[in-house]
Amino acid sequence: MKRAFAILAGAVVLAAGSPAAKAAHRDGRLIWGACSDAELPAPMECASLDVPVNWAAPGGRTVRLDLVRLPATEPARRIGSILGVPGGPGSSGIDDLKRAAPDLRELGRRFDLVGYRPRNHVWSKTMPAICLKPGTALEDPRSRERFAAQAAVMAKAFRDCQRADPTGLFAHLDAVSVARDMEAIRAALGEERLSFMANSYGGVTSIAYARLFPQRIRALYVDGVVNHSAGWNDQVLRVSVAFERNFRAFTGWCAATPACALHGEDPGAVWRALVRAADREPISATSPEFGEGEMTGWQLRQLAFPTDPGPDHANWLTFAESVDKARRGDGSGFGAWVLGNTRVWAMPGVLAMTCGDGRGYAGHAELRTYRRAAEKALPNLGSVRLDGLGCTGWPLKVANPSRPLLPDGLPPLLGAGSVHGDLVVTESFTRMVPGSVSVIYEGHGHALYLMGKKCPIRHATAYLALYQLGTTYRQLERDHRVRPLTISARRPEPGSKIRVVSGSLKKVYSCALDRLSYRVLESGYMTKDVLRYTPACKTGPGTSGSPVLDAASGEIVGINNTSNRDGGRCTLNNPCEMDRDGVITAKKATAYGTQTYWLTTCVAPGNAIDLNRPGCLLPRPGQ
Repeated sequence: MKRAFAILAGAVVLAAGSPAAKAAHRDGRLIWGACSDAELPAPMECASLDVPVNWAAPGGRTVRLDLVRLPATEPARRIGSILGVPGGPGSSGIDDLKRAAPDLRELGRRFDLVGYRPRNHVWSKTMPAICLKPGTALEDPRSRERFAAQAAVMAKAFRDCQRADPTGLFAHLDAVSVARDMEAIRAALGEERLSFMANSYGGVTSIAYARLFPQRIRALYVDGVVNHSAGWNDQVLRVSVAFERNFRAFTGWCAATPACALHGEDPGAVWRALVRAADREPISATSPEFGEGEMTGWQLRQLAFPTDPGPDHANWLTFAESVDKARRGDGSGFGAWVLGNTRVWAMPGVLAMTCGDGRGYAGHAELRTYRRAAEKALPNLGSVRLDGLGCTGWPLKVANPSRPLLPDGLPPLLGAGSVHGDLVVTESFTRMVPGSVSVIYEGHGHALYLMGKKCPIRHATAYLALYQLGTTYRQLERDHRVRPLTISARRPEPGSKIRVVSGSLKKVYSCALDRLSYRVLESGYMTKDVLRYTPACKTGPGTSGSPVLDAASGEIVGINNTSNRDGGRCTLNNPCEMDRDGVITAKKATAYGTQTYWLTTCVAPGNAIDLNRPGCLLPRPGQ
């Protein structure tokens, strides 16, 4: 049964299969060879790369990273390599590639698909036994003194783990260190620029890489990722709001389903009474793996509810049965998951893979602020984060604190996520980079391309191959009965009728062009000569990147960009306008698009883009 916090608390991997056969690397370049692991059959090839444990001391100890490659099946049309960025932290990119390869055949025609086992996966296999011993039984500290006492106990557990570590990895498991490993892999692959497919916690690593090496990113597809730049509290609250909606959906389903163990009652009221009672008197639970233990309402709120109903609502049926048993004093239905997660997130060796990225609460005041926000927004599931509490005793300087990502030099990104969970955090990631869009998946799931979901895989394949199209528009029209739209060569006029066509939402917004705004500012970004719509076009989340069509000609005059959601000024999701005199104004629900006619001014014979063409309005690099 999948539980709510599996997405952001992380599916930490503590077990691993046998490694790939190691091939030597020479002069910084990988030498690929046959894999000795029987589970990695041809055409997979294997190699390895030694990187510094501490990138600030490159002449010191090293850690060996195993890699696998699926060579492009059409080498004459090869575009480059795609590196998988696994989640966890501690997951294996080799396992990801084995799992996803059958569904990525189309992508594999023109790309080498590369997976690797990052340093945190190596650590998960080799950490000393003391690092797997929980530092304490974590609890939600209601006073400053209890917070400090719990942090002190965890700090001792961290120091004991670090002293027992013979590799030096304990202090260098942060995403910045992993990102530098990724750059070493890029160089060893011999690629000037690399494409990436990141999932889940891989978003933290991707942001670290984008900060350090933006010029090395050819394309970046992010699937159910964490937007580290926004901060952990922000991300957990965002996704938990979606989980709260799922809980309300569960109560409605249960009320209408006789097979539900809570049918005929108010399921929400039963649940809230259960967690309140468990906070007063913990519920006994047993697990074959974790033995006997007790569960509080604090633990149940964040760990017990499965956001995915499962096939034929099997997960929700089991959840209702477990709630019914728990209110009678039998917590066995939740025992394995709750006791296991509580134990894992107190293990210093597990937490070391994420505390260096600033996962903990900065102090008791921050914890109280988060608790109030969570309890207000999430009446059924709101609680202080278990994983954040474990990191409060982190004894080292946070190597990779949350901070804004500057989009300079980055290509537009493509994201994908489930509307029932991680879409909201993925969208917060992609919206940092102008021109980026996210695919809305209406089903349940996490890391969708690893689950074989055809829709996001199709979009990812098209995006990653965007710069090297192998099919003509005529062929697209013949094979798929889809007629490509034409970009208008004329600058649109205020008052002209327009339509914003959202494929993801399957909706058309009809209105008029209100005006051409001199400048639009949003969270550090500035766009020039921007289309502003009349109020009839109430675009919102999920419509960014949609074409804006002239209603009369059907030609593209712009790309839908953003709208002011809350009435704020110049912040993310709250753009403002600046006129030629520098006067700033902002109005809630005002929507904007980016003009496209200037693209046509740079098209040379053969449909090639020529930035030096007379009259070209596109800026040249450096301008």
